[in-house]
Amino acid sequence: MATAGSWTGAGSRRWPLRTSRAGATAWASARREPAECPRRAGPPPHAARTSGTHASSASRRSVGEAGAGRGAGAAGAPGAAGPTGAGRGAGPAGARGGPAGALDGEAADVDKAREASVYAGAFMETTQLGPLPVSRICLGAMLFGGKTPPDEAHRMLDRFRDAGGTFIDTADVYGDGESERVLAPWLARHRDDVIVATKVRNRVSDPPGEGLQPDRVRAACDASLKRLGIDVIDLYQVHGPDPDTPLEQTLEALDGLVRAGKVRALGVSNFPAWLLAWAVALQDREGWSPFVSLQPQYSLVERSIEVEILPFCRAAGLGVLPWGPLGAGFLTGKYRRGAEPPPGSRMADAGDDIEEARHRRAIERNFRVVDEAQAIAEAKGATISQVALAWLLGVDGVTAPIVGPRTFEQLEDLLGSVDVQLTADERARLEAPAPPPEMYPQRMLHEQAGLTRISGPLRPQAAASSR
Repeated sequence: MATAGSWTGAGSRRWPLRTSRAGATAWASARREPAECPRRAGPPPHAARTSGTHASSASRRSVGEAGAGRGAGAAGAPGAAGPTGAGRGAGPAGARGGPAGALDGEAADVDKAREASVYAGAFMETTQLGPLPVSRICLGAMLFGGKTPPDEAHRMLDRFRDAGGTFIDTADVYGDGESERVLAPWLARHRDDVIVATKVRNRVSDPPGEGLQPDRVRAACDASLKRLGIDVIDLYQVHGPDPDTPLEQTLEALDGLVRAGKVRALGVSNFPAWLLAWAVALQDREGWSPFVSLQPQYSLVERSIEVEILPFCRAAGLGVLPWGPLGAGFLTGKYRRGAEPPPGSRMADAGDDIEEARHRRAIERNFRVVDEAQAIAEAKGATISQVALAWLLGVDGVTAPIVGPRTFEQLEDLLGSVDVQLTADERARLEAPAPPPEMYPQRMLHEQAGLTRISGPLRPQAAASSR
């Protein structure tokens, strides 16, 4: 039996998409005692996946993927264990795995209604992120209320939901709260259908200022709850480090939000590996609510996290939610060698200090990635974007890439990525032109000692206790 605070094991109860504030408090209090709160016992979130509605969804995973068990048993039967941990069983159409009847009646009714509304086409798998069952693609709402008008944003949300999407990401800084406000009327109708993630750190008007001081974290959480029109934030994420606030103070304040039932789970974004490891260690030591996810930049044209951040997340059991999975639009094929970026595009509008700046993105090795993606896409009858996203979905450790389409048509294209299967050879072709940087000591340990990984699970005794 898994101890308090552990990942749910194969065949164990799945948490519903939404709980009341009282329910969130109960889940948090069950994992309070440090002696009974080991770091993420059981397999990490990427090591167990469940099928979506269509029976073929289990076959959509990449052929060359290392890692997860992909069970597909009868109603809630545990799936076959994969190389890195126990697979979770795929239940009947619309179920999210676990034993028969694990979902409450309301969530089961939601799944049945959704299944009936889906026409032929892609339907997403789900996976587990801490206590949160999430779809394998997350819809980023950064442009909602800005370049994406509210009415189109709501159409996109409806389409995403109909395709099996259950995971939405925003932040208080997006449009100075406008993204959260645009989501509110849609959430009023569909709150029980989705997992809502938002973030805190950057400068906004409510509460005024920026940073991760405890009082500001608490005020920012309340402000986001009000703008979103909800009573519990499913995943509350730190948007970046704050060097002017002691990390211990921020982590304790975040833990207080979970204790109060305002937040169900915690995540972090844009942390270097050493700071993330320190934060995780502090949470372990103090028995505070742990980070269950990291949101880093990651794509075929930006693979730096493969050096330290991604291996740490795999070893520590944090899910990875990549932002910029298309390289801010570079992996759509709309940029050409020697040509000016299209007017209004991300690259055309980017200053030199922005990640998608022309001198950083429009380089020969990245164009070679696009060339390979285009060749593979043409052979499969897919698009470059779909191939790039399918590659990311097949990376061991990636829970759910965050896509940020501006239009309904862009979203429709990206949803097709779940039906694209890549062979090991195709993955190698995509990876060859723009590998991650070679760094010491990883390079030396690989070349001289033959190590393909530096560590196993960082909490092996906790993992053993859940089996």
